[in-house]
Amino acid sequence: MRLKVAVRVRPDFSSSHVTTSDDINCLLGSATTASCLDAVFGPGSTQHSVFATCAVPLLNAMLHDGLNCCLFAFGQSGSGKTFSMLGGSGGGKKSELDGVIPRIADELFLRIARAQADSGGSVQFQVRATYLEVYENNVFDLLSPPSRDEKRHTLEIRDAIVPAAKVETVTSTGMLMDLIARGSAQRATKATGIHENSSRSHAIVTLTLERRWTKGKDEVRSSSCSLQLADLAGSESTDRAHNGTADRAGCSINMGLLVLRRTIEALAVGAHVPYRSASLTKLLYPSLSGGSVTWMLATVSPEPMDAYESQQTMQWAQEARRLQMHPVARPQVILDASLNDPLHGDMEDSDKEMQRRCEWIQTATYGDVWARVAGDKRNSLLLMIHGSGPTNSSLQWNWLVEQVMSSQVISCDMSSHKHLKYFCVAVDCPGYGRSHGDRQIIRSYPGKFIAEVLTALGRSTAYAIMGSSQGACAVLNAVLELPDIAHFVAVCHPVGHSPERYTAIKQPVLLAFDTEDAGHPVSVGRIMQRRLPRAHYFEFTASKDGNWLEKRFVQELLNMFQAYPAPRSKPGALSTRLPCLTRLSGD
Repeated sequence: MRLKVAVRVRPDFSSSHVTTSDDINCLLGSATTASCLDAVFGPGSTQHSVFATCAVPLLNAMLHDGLNCCLFAFGQSGSGKTFSMLGGSGGGKKSELDGVIPRIADELFLRIARAQADSGGSVQFQVRATYLEVYENNVFDLLSPPSRDEKRHTLEIRDAIVPAAKVETVTSTGMLMDLIARGSAQRATKATGIHENSSRSHAIVTLTLERRWTKGKDEVRSSSCSLQLADLAGSESTDRAHNGTADRAGCSINMGLLVLRRTIEALAVGAHVPYRSASLTKLLYPSLSGGSVTWMLATVSPEPMDAYESQQTMQWAQEARRLQMHPVARPQVILDASLNDPLHGDMEDSDKEMQRRCEWIQTATYGDVWARVAGDKRNSLLLMIHGSGPTNSSLQWNWLVEQVMSSQVISCDMSSHKHLKYFCVAVDCPGYGRSHGDRQIIRSYPGKFIAEVLTALGRSTAYAIMGSSQGACAVLNAVLELPDIAHFVAVCHPVGHSPERYTAIKQPVLLAFDTEDAGHPVSVGRIMQRRLPRAHYFEFTASKDGNWLEKRFVQELLNMFQAYPAPRSKPGALSTRLPCLTRLSGD
């Protein structure tokens, strides 16, 4: 197996000329035509094509074979390295311009969720991230920025490892990209003769994937592998970058890249390897020394003024392609189950009917969503969305879940008089509680978010969706956007935006307003009552009626369920076509 080399030619921004395949072959040179490379991406190539060709094989090697992997981008400043690796706007927009790193994270977390679901929870994964910068041949931790009065601390490298680097556990693409965004803001940049905001340092994101599984009764085994994702600094000469003037950062960059080139040459021919001569090669040595599946993404500019740099990049790409790789999976480790099993010591719920537990729900777009769960997941789903205050989370629904699950008054299917039982799921929305992400998601994209939660729970609809405060607004907006998302709706302390729109909501809706709650004015509730075709409306006064919600809300909810015949379909039931992408959290 060789080190794989792909070349990406960015568009020519200096003219309206469309670069053809002949132009690309001329640019690459006779020794490096498309047939001499593992992949060539022209100016019209998409971010997905780069990901599918260069990154998917790395994910397969990690997840299927447990191999270490690496992808590093090399080229002059402005040739598209960072765009290819991160994408437009730093890769956090969930768009077609997202680069390799956010796409890798999306696919990695999705495959992890599927593998854990398929194993029935017997296999668990953990992803850990580090983010390092090599600047002027010193290594800095981008995840541990100094305070205002502190200087950045140089980190020591020991056998290609940086022991003092901060390691963050990441559970979603959003969480990883937030870390990268914060770290990237600390990177050293400077205007050069080529690029007005050129990276003057090398940046390396390392993702470590640990897999744990049980063997026998008490033995827990672990295996791990890593993926290095390196965005190298621009490779241009000092003449291009600084008009011939010596620059310390530029000299360090060129020295590091020179040592990297010599390291690859030495590894290719079996000569003495000078990897200790630069911090960059010390860090990348595990990915270059033959024990890793490695891709190099060489980025070049088609503009005539960049011809020399493009030629130099292509020469190095051709040399790198000579390097032979012999990746071998790291040995398994036997762990002490009592110390390392995240679920060790968990107790079965004494109430077998409730089966209270905490689970992670793996959504396609928003990553892991943390939830408090009760009941058998085969039962009809009641999904609960909290408000959006500073501390709101799934905790606020504990009273309702306990009453629903323990109530002797069980909803009845009016057509067949069969008792219905419930599967209760109260989620921590992104940015709240234990779910990472943007707090605006539940306000701005309630329909998409709730629909993805339902899909991850193995359902196309919910029996009922409940919301509180801004969560109530989110639920009502979601039903307007996706009319078939639930059979019933229930809200308390509701907030509503433009309640005149609610005439389009055909579901029965339970509403409960406190007449003394100025933050959730009853005047809005009365408008909702008039607009909703099937409103089950209640007002109470807390100073006189006490805690009406805990006394009456669940009973009125069940009464509403009983007031309508069950549909022919089974809303909220598990689908035979959708996998249930959940796993126990161990909390």
